[in-house]
Amino acid sequence: MCLIANIIFLIVIMIGRIVMYYRLTGKWGLENFSFDSIFSLLVSTTLTIGWIGMFVLSILDYYQYLYPQYKFGFVGDITGWIIFGFGLMMASKGQTQMGTSWQFAGSNSNKTDLITHGLFQYSRNPIYTGVIISFIGCIFLFPHYLMVIFFSFLYLSIYVKIRYIEEPHLKKVHGLEY
Repeated sequence: MCLIANIIFLIVIMIGRIVMYYRLTGKWGLENFSFDSIFSLLVSTTLTIGWIGMFVLSILDYYQYLYPQYKFGFVGDITGWIIFGFGLMMASKGQTQMGTSWQFAGSNSNKTDLITHGLFQYSRNPIYTGVIISFIGCIFLFPHYLMVIFFSFLYLSIYVKIRYIEEPHLKKVHGLEY
């Protein structure tokens, strides 16, 4: 079940966002892609390790090379899907509301508007919040300590990215408005 959730996440959040941006702008959103520092590269690499680790574990679960450590049963599956679905909808809605201001993770363009409507009036980072919630749902779908470890990589790298890369950039670009 976790593999299905990861594939849905890949299609809706990752591929879907790039396609939507292309439809809005005629660009893929990868034009200004670069890592401006080793720190930025390290944070993005850690985030990627977290997500790929969870994805690989879900494949191992699917092919029964690795088994869940806890048995939550049907209630755990339903809980996992509800949490995953809520997070997926939040991240997807946040991406839609961001519109053409979206940037690929390695971009630091100064040409975007500050989004303050929709989910962004309640959370400065509804996309990341939705992603984190989605992957908490995946932990319910495949309860294994390795999932928690890879989720920790994902969570900590998102936290560091927000605090030490994105927030300083947004403060520099948008000043007091941010």
